[in-house]
Amino acid sequence: MTLQTIKINLAADQPCMNDPKCSSRVYFWKRWYFENHPAAVLNLLNIENTDDWLQICTASVRNRYRHSVKLGYTSSAMSMADRNERLNDLYEINTSSMERQGKPMTEFYKTYPGPQTDSKNVCPWHYDQLFGVFSPFGQWVGYINLHLNGDVASISMLLGHKQFLSATGIMLNLMAPVITFCKERSIRYITYHLYDSGTPGLIYWKKSIGMQPMNVKTM
Repeated sequence: MTLQTIKINLAADQPCMNDPKCSSRVYFWKRWYFENHPAAVLNLLNIENTDDWLQICTASVRNRYRHSVKLGYTSSAMSMADRNERLNDLYEINTSSMERQGKPMTEFYKTYPGPQTDSKNVCPWHYDQLFGVFSPFGQWVGYINLHLNGDVASISMLLGHKQFLSATGIMLNLMAPVITFCKERSIRYITYHLYDSGTPGLIYWKKSIGMQPMNVKTM
């Protein structure tokens, strides 16, 4: 099967590239996409909102997403100040299971998290954005970390509290504000590692939310 090839603009033509943080970041992602095809890509060009996204998902995803909303779970972008005020919740999420995707959790997740600063105050083209999902009682129970570079956003961390994963669609709930956030900023693609990387369950999850295998060329 011939895969679609997309071109992404990492905003390497912006003045911020004089900053070593931005230039090294762009260099990293250029190397990542160049060496690791095909990527798992959610094409946002034909998606205007959450309803459009749900239409390309499987029926199971649509049902679980709506179930999470009905149960009262909510998701939103988080500032680092929000994160830093909820370190106990974050630690509970990270340590709610000592194994994920058939692999033991690394020391990074088992160590109590410290405060962080907000990278989006540094550069409007290259920054990270955290998203959280919250229980009806206000507990932070899952998160996505998104790396934004030009017109592409890349998921690097996707983690939910084990206690809440089986009976709710919290990780699907999280995708709604991610898509809205990206559309408001003219992000064209969301990627999540390689299309065929991870356990069968993770590969199925990528497919079920509308991601497709695509070759990626950087500009």
